[in-house]
Amino acid sequence: MPPLPRSLLLACLALFLGSPRARGLEALPDRLVVLTFDDSVSSHYTVVRPTLKRLGFNATFFISEGFTFRTNKHDYMTWEQIRGLHDEGFEIGNHTRDHMGVSRDSLGRLREQVEGINARCLEHGIPRPTSFAYPGNAITPEAIPILRDLGFRFARRGGAPEHPYDWGRGFAYEPGIDHPLLIPSAGDARPDWTLEDFQRAVRQARQGRIAVLQFHGTPDNEHPWVNTRRERFEEFMEYLHTNQFTVIALRDLARYVDPGREPADPLKVVEVRRSTLAEVMVRGEVVEAGSGKALPSRLYIEGPGGSWHFPVSASPDGSALRYERRNGANTNSVEMHTTLSAHPFRVELPPGRYTFTVERGKEYFPLRREVVVASGLGPLRLELRRWVDMAAEGWFSGDAHNHRDPSDLPNVTLAEDVNVALPMVDWTTTSTLPPSESGLGFRGRFDAGVVAVDATHVWASRNTEYEIFRTGAAAHTLGALLV
Repeated sequence: MPPLPRSLLLACLALFLGSPRARGLEALPDRLVVLTFDDSVSSHYTVVRPTLKRLGFNATFFISEGFTFRTNKHDYMTWEQIRGLHDEGFEIGNHTRDHMGVSRDSLGRLREQVEGINARCLEHGIPRPTSFAYPGNAITPEAIPILRDLGFRFARRGGAPEHPYDWGRGFAYEPGIDHPLLIPSAGDARPDWTLEDFQRAVRQARQGRIAVLQFHGTPDNEHPWVNTRRERFEEFMEYLHTNQFTVIALRDLARYVDPGREPADPLKVVEVRRSTLAEVMVRGEVVEAGSGKALPSRLYIEGPGGSWHFPVSASPDGSALRYERRNGANTNSVEMHTTLSAHPFRVELPPGRYTFTVERGKEYFPLRREVVVASGLGPLRLELRRWVDMAAEGWFSGDAHNHRDPSDLPNVTLAEDVNVALPMVDWTTTSTLPPSESGLGFRGRFDAGVVAVDATHVWASRNTEYEIFRTGAAAHTLGALLV
């Protein structure tokens, strides 16, 4: 066999030396997730830390002394707690001293802001951070040489500018295509996130892509627009554990990725991704016909092929509760709606024809409207006409038997216009098991008494249901007893 040409040998050698294995990197697995937590929130220590330790996960905590960090130790960590995170193996990253947005106008202050946190870390025995997160997810490529000069290997941004900031959506990190100092968030958790939203982010972690996730507080009292409830956060983490995701800190990307591998144009991938997005942001509000007053309501959005879509509130002061039920015996029997507070809503929809149906109790005529979703669609104004005001006549509606979580009721009682609601906080279906121990009720401590939502809507929590149809192995027909 004749020897290979020298040029071919050099080409093969170059390919080998450029391969991950030759550079000492591990093969990039599917289901690789990076967890990041911003803003030094106290729940990072009290909630996130024990949850991640129990599941064997790592993460990066991006530290800033912005907002009320220096005086508010109820909502923000102490430096002793931050040091404790480091001691337990978590990464401490830099989020600037004052949570300063990174822009062309602020570049002159970036070095000082970064060094402020670096100095505080060194004061508390924490190494100089090598990972950075852009405060408020504001970015400019002019910051890259400054961050590189400051010793950062990786820097995380948000899901913007590919997606609007308030969507909380993003793209997975693609090494070699995304700049290592402009790593996108595949998801930026929002208060209305469901497991489906979380899954949409982490399922991108395949075929050489890495899902980098951004959280704030769990909970976050000072910034409710990025709050994640503890129960929801734990549900997300259990999903990662059950489905065998590898969960690492941002610094650990160096095991799989060469941080020196940079694209020539750091923002070219942004424009490519934006060109592939088909969804349209649909905004709207529900108002009372005549007065124009914003109304809480129940909203159904049915799309092509029987698909259902669920809006979220477009206001940081608003709420939107998703409700999905499908009959197991008859899967065509469904209840798929969102209850909205009296604030504007938004929903991302692919182009097409949709049916919007709006209801508010029995005192308003339901509204049904066909909407063609396409680029350029303006805000929707959905008007409900009232035909009677029963409360003004001294008559009040009530639901004496419901299984809604009491935390939902400030939203639901107004959206459904139910004046009195009695949730079954304790419930049993077993004759030998007390309602408070059945596990079917709601967690929490509920006081006796009435809770006012507004002047004409209230709920009371001390309600119990005995739904027992067999006693001593014998069936009976007494039904359920409500107390």
